[in-house]
Formats: sequence, structure tokens, C-alpha cells
Amino acid sequence: MDKWFSKKAIQQSASTVVKRLLRALKRKRKDISFRPLLFVAHYFSGLVVLKALLEAEQYLSEWPRVFLLTTSLVFFGTPF
Repeated sequence: MDKWFSKKAIQQSASTVVKRLLRALKRKRKDISFRPLLFVAHYFSGLVVLKALLEAEQYLSEWPRVFLLTTSLVFFGTPF
């Protein structure tokens, strides 16, 4: 069994994962913040990416350029 379905399953909310993604993008793109972003997401991660982009749009000053530089989104099996 994996970490999603075992008795020791990961216990995280989508909001927590969204914040972690946005913080990681901000940290990793510090020196290359001008480059476009492309997201490819499957299932749950598609929901995380969508929520992260909505948050990045709403709080542009906190998450600079994440929303504005996202050029492509590819979703596979995401339950919209």
C-alpha cells in the first residue's frame, strides 16, 4: 500500500498543499521569476494547481508573477 491509502495515510488539506506549492514556487523561482510557467497535473494535483492559481491571482503581491506568468495548464483525470 502507498501513503495515500494505508493506515498511515497522509493527512493534509488541499489548502495546506496549495500553500506549500506557492511557497516552493516563490523560493525556486527567485532568480528566474520572469520565465513562463506551465503546469501538468493529474487528479488531485489538478485541483491543487487550480486553487493555487486562484489564490495567486487574488493575492498578487504575496505570490508575485505566479498567476501572470502561467501560460499553460494541462489536466489529466482531474475531477472538476
